[in-house]
This record gives sequence, C-alpha cells and structure tokens, in this order.
Amino acid sequence: MGGGEVRGRRLHAQRITHHTLKKPGDVVRWLGAVQAQDYHGSLWALGLRLPDATVTDIERAIAEKEFIRTSFMRGTVHLLPPEDIRWMLRLMAPRIRSLINNTARSHKLGLTEEIYEKSNVVIADALAGGNALTRPELGVVLTRAGIDASGLRGALIPQRALADGVICYATRRGGKSMLVLLEEWAPPGAMLEGDDALAEFARRYFRSHGPATDRDYSWWSGLTLTDARRSLAMIDREFAHEIIDGETFRFSASEGAPTDIAGMAHLLPNYDEYIVGYKNRDVVFDPSHAKRLDARGNILFNHTIAIGGQIVGTWKRIVKKGGVRVVPDLFRALKPAERGALAEAVERYGRFLEMPADC
Repeated sequence: MGGGEVRGRRLHAQRITHHTLKKPGDVVRWLGAVQAQDYHGSLWALGLRLPDATVTDIERAIAEKEFIRTSFMRGTVHLLPPEDIRWMLRLMAPRIRSLINNTARSHKLGLTEEIYEKSNVVIADALAGGNALTRPELGVVLTRAGIDASGLRGALIPQRALADGVICYATRRGGKSMLVLLEEWAPPGAMLEGDDALAEFARRYFRSHGPATDRDYSWWSGLTLTDARRSLAMIDREFAHEIIDGETFRFSASEGAPTDIAGMAHLLPNYDEYIVGYKNRDVVFDPSHAKRLDARGNILFNHTIAIGGQIVGTWKRIVKKGGVRVVPDLFRALKPAERGALAEAVERYGRFLEMPADC
C-alpha cells in the first residue's frame, strides 16, 4: 500500500469522497468525535462530508441536539454523539482533569477538588430550568458565590465542569457560545464501562480514520500508548492490516475500494479530522512546506487545500458583501485540471455558505 492508496482510503473512510451519510449527527457518530476548536471550521467539517448541506442545516442540527459540543480529547472542544457522550466523557475525564490540574498547578492558581465541587453546584444551580449563560456570565455567578473566577481560573473552572459532564455547549448567542446543563440538553444514553468502552472507542476510530497506526490512535484519543494498544488487542481481528515502513496500519476491509482521487480537490477547514486524526501526517503533508504556514508553523491551525488527498496549499476566506472570496496560498503550481477541480471545490463551499464564492 503506497501513500496514494493510504490517502484514498482515508478520504473514503472519512466520508469526504464516499458520501453515505445523510445528517450532521450521522457524520459525528461515524467519526466518533469531531474536533471543533474553531466553531465555523467545525461546521464546514460536517458540511464537507454532506454534499447537499448548508451552514443553516448544520446550525439547525445543533439546535435540534443532533450532536453535542463539549471539551473532550486533548482538552479541546469536540462534537460528540448525544447518546454516547456520557460514557465517552467517563472514559476520557481522568485525562482531561489531569490536563486541567497540571495547568492550574503550573500557574499556581490554588484550584482544589473542593473548589471544583462547589463551583459545579453553583454552575448547575445557575443553569437549571433551561438557562444558558456564556463563560463570562458564569464567572459573574461564581464571583457572587464567593469563588474567585478571575483570569485563567475563569476558564479552567467551566472546563472542569465540562469534563465532569455537568455542562455542555448549546447554540450561540451574538456569536458567543452558550453553556447549558448537560442533563437538560442531552437525553440519557448508553453507559459503556471499562474494556467495553475502550474497545468501542477504538473501533469507531479505525473504521472511520483507517488506515492508521496505534500511535495515530494514541495521539488522537489522548490515551496512553499502552491503553491504545490494549484496546486494539480487543478488536484487532475486526480490521485488515498492512505493514508500511515497519509500522502496522489498520483499516476496515469492508469499506471496499476507494474512489480514484487523482486530481480531486477539497477545501479542508482547520483541525479537520483528515489531518488532526493522525500523529504522523507526512503521507498527506510534506513538512518542508511548514515554512509556508502561519507563524505557529503547525498544519493543524490552517485551512488547507488537498489535491488527490495531498496538501498542496492553504486558504483563507474573505466574506464580503454579496459573497465570499477564497484566497489560496499554493505550495506548487496547479495543472489546468487541478485548477478546475479547485474552482469546483470553491463553488461547493459557496453553496454551503449560501452565497456566491470565487477565488
């Protein structure tokens, strides 16, 4: 299996080229979890996998609770299936709490378990009955209750409440994310425990992200490599294997052969699962191009252009009166057919935004 086949299988498994899903919630369920650090980027990540969807459709799905936004793997915001959010949070909560505690300790913030417990009660009382507040508004509530929520404390206390499954994000108000009680926003669902939870989470990753390695899964999930390998041992027989450069790649053989992706163009949002889902990204991104990225030099933070599954540039959008302009920064010159494919991808993005688009 060469790099082209790896890229083709990943695009196919991630439903970027193999369009079988009907609703935004279906995309989240299929991928297991979708990074949503950038709100608008996450909307397009779903729209990219639903050819006829618009931004209105995705935001309606948020309001209709097809999926839930919360702090999750690696301490970042993700979209999760509502029926699975509780067992997924329980699986990852110890790691998220550890990240929060390490941050609090490194900044000498004096946040203790007693303070988190008290804060969770205050937050739950403030949001009970269908109330929705922004993080700064919760800070005011906490301060009135005698809990210091200034500075970084005002970010970490709600983040801990997210990890504890007390709250989650709801729809936005005035461009700001609103926080609500999880028990009022998401119905009770399955509660997998222990090895069952580990196995199911790994299963969802490899079916939707393969071909991938154990190190890719460990990075994506935030699990230790030991736990990642233990969960893989439970499901290994369900997946096909291919050894490439000494590493074992697993993928779902039942997915069938991928589409011929040569010359196909896709506009990917920042943090898209096609990139963030893997520790080693060399098969899709030539690291020699890192100097062409923004000052942070990390491909994850950039909107990217893929031709044949290979990242060939980045893009930015300029929303103007009457439309949106996509501004590409290409790493190489495109062939005429590739330029045509990119133009089609831009048009598709415009249809998603429900406005004309050009580049």
